[in-house]
Amino acid sequence: MISFPSTNITTSIKPVHAPKKGKATTMSDFPTLEPAFTVQVAIDPPMGVGSSSRGTPLAVVPMLGGTMKSESGFSPVVDAKFKGVGNDYIHNDPSGKHMRLDAHGVLEYGLVLKHAV
Repeated sequence: MISFPSTNITTSIKPVHAPKKGKATTMSDFPTLEPAFTVQVAIDPPMGVGSSSRGTPLAVVPMLGGTMKSESGFSPVVDAKFKGVGNDYIHNDPSGKHMRLDAHGVLEYGLVLKHAV
């Protein structure tokens, strides 16, 4: 769910341990992740631009600014600010059960953030 006027996104990409060989039988047998960085973004309300009649709704959410910071102990250390305006493209599946987020923005120092969920 998106909250206004800002949203926090924590993305986990750093593996903590590998799965055990063989079939996983308990939750502890699966790989685990820990947060790598946190993105805080100020956003405007979404604009519906997809075709609801064909079951392909799309919402575009303008990102007005924000920050991206790595979690303590994560390497590389990231402490960046968004520059200009970016967009979140939110695709809803026709069933309405799943959403896909495709966020685009430019960070200070020319880094580009592109994260698809």
